[in-house]
Amino acid sequence: PAGRRSEGSIFARQHNGHQEAVYLIGGRDISDGIATVYKDVWQYTPLDDKWEHKGDIIPQGDESPVSVMAAQAVPYGSGHIILIGGDDGVELQHRLALAAHIKSETNLARKDSLQKVLTVAFTSHAGFSNDILAYHVITNTWIRLAESDIPLPVVSTAVMSGGTIIIPSGEVHPGVRTDSVIAIQIVEKPSFGWINYTVVGVYLLIMLGVGFYFMRKENSTDKFFKGGGKIPWWAAGISIFVTALSPITFLSIPAKAYADDWTMIIFNMGILIIANIVVYFYLPYLRKPNMAYA
Repeated sequence: PAGRRSEGSIFARQHNGHQEAVYLIGGRDISDGIATVYKDVWQYTPLDDKWEHKGDIIPQGDESPVSVMAAQAVPYGSGHIILIGGDDGVELQHRLALAAHIKSETNLARKDSLQKVLTVAFTSHAGFSNDILAYHVITNTWIRLAESDIPLPVVSTAVMSGGTIIIPSGEVHPGVRTDSVIAIQIVEKPSFGWINYTVVGVYLLIMLGVGFYFMRKENSTDKFFKGGGKIPWWAAGISIFVTALSPITFLSIPAKAYADDWTMIIFNMGILIIANIVVYFYLPYLRKPNMAYA
């Protein structure tokens, strides 16, 4: 639905949290010797047959959008697209302007001089972008992962093979292709951190201390199972509620709601309804003598 993109567009598929989608990133169009290089992202969902504009390519920390064309892209993980290399089109626009000037120039000496400038623009080209960007399709955010220490080609195809991104051949300078095959690996280094280790260590020590403290006071099954009937109602209620939860609940349900919708809230609201039924109908029956030990 936006402007025409005749060349250099980047396509990649990824799951957007609801369904598989196709993402159109950047690209260019050349009309009447003028190049327009795009800096935005479009999402196409085949099931809905719908295009949605996702905004500009602005890596975290940058203030202005990044124009990109002829890069390589691969889906990565559950929600990322890795964008490798590409070109911002500045040199291309310069060369097109020179070519247009040469075409319109009637003075042979000036035309020859401009032709030499155009040749230098080709031969002295510094290469294309070495940036490796990551786009998260669910949060619609960009980050700059790394900068390659070797030239990254454009006008190629990247494929994922066993966790390694393979880029065969491609252009390393305008009109100059390489016979090299580049392999890129993304190394993830999760770090738990000393603060988390400290919290876990202190928690375990406290739990051990609580266990040793109350171990000396337990001398009957009634105290072991029911605390001698001295546990306040609010403490028992918290214990029962926490039993129904787990770290998986805290991690998975928010993630599911973030990626999809709030459907899971129905199941959690059910706990409030069931708790009242259990308290008024089941607990009194189970508190009869010795019933709790059955």
